Amino acid sequence: MFNTGYEVPEIVEEKEFNEFLNGVFKEAVLEFNGACGKSVSKVKDGHQAVDMVINECKRVVEECHETIKAYHDKDRKERLDGVVDVFWTNTQLSHILTYFLANHKEPFMAGLANLEYDDQMYLQYARDLVPLALKLGQGTNISAKAVVVSALRVIANNKLKYTDDASKAELWEKNIPVEFKGLHVLKSYEYNGGIFYCIKRLEDDYIVKPYDFKPVSLEDL
Repeated sequence: MFNTGYEVPEIVEEKEFNEFLNGVFKEAVLEFNGACGKSVSKVKDGHQAVDMVINECKRVVEECHETIKAYHDKDRKERLDGVVDVFWTNTQLSHILTYFLANHKEPFMAGLANLEYDDQMYLQYARDLVPLALKLGQGTNISAKAVVVSALRVIANNKLKYTDDASKAELWEKNIPVEFKGLHVLKSYEYNGGIFYCIKRLEDDYIVKPYDFKPVSLEDL
């Protein structure tokens, strides 16, 4: 599986920051989503493509709102976490949009056109909200280096949301809270020659944290 092996420079300039986002970080985002059944290669028609995009828009908007809230709360740890999560979800959204427009443009655009207008606007809402959330999240006192170090920790932490261990996956399934039985389900996906498991919320394909998930630690940054 993907291992960054990335050494953070003492000073992260804009060039290094963008190279990190478009290299190591993007590769981790695509691996995570691929192992959790969100690879574009799994999409068979325009309807599925639209569903994937709208669901990812929901993730982007959710992370943007949390980041903006952390800005208002003056919560440095949550701002760092939020900025990384906005980059994470927006990287996936940009990737799938680029792919569908290049490979399935006609059915994808037809699927979008069939949505209610408010649902169509959700895509624009997500894209417009990202720059504001990132600006407020980083502000002037959170360095690019802090974001990169946080991102590396989030990459490692997100690996705890899926597994190739069938026995561990069974434990995850058994420990789904009673109130979510039937709403949250264990799913398995083939990716890069392996079988991976994660818990999904059926309503919108959201990847649910398993019962033994531990939050990322960013308090020292």
